[in-house]
Amino acid sequence: ILQRMKEKGISLNLDSYNRAISSCAKDGNLDKVLKLLHEDMNADQIFPDAQTYNLALSSCVENGNWEMASNLRNEMISKGISPDAQ
Repeated sequence: ILQRMKEKGISLNLDSYNRAISSCAKDGNLDKVLKLLHEDMNADQIFPDAQTYNLALSSCVENGNWEMASNLRNEMISKGISPDAQ
């Protein structure tokens, strides 16, 4: 969906990405969640916020990927973003 938005000249923003990440997380598609977070957002120079990371963290937990969840938590802390849960 995001690619089609770009093709139609619609500017993407943080809310667009958070909605896409939420949708992918609900579908259990952790790989796509991480691609959106680490590649696509970077390419569009959009910076994740606490909601973005919390969506990604939840997806990691639901998929049983505790190591990635820990890595994301550390990443967000290093960027000055406080996790909602400890």
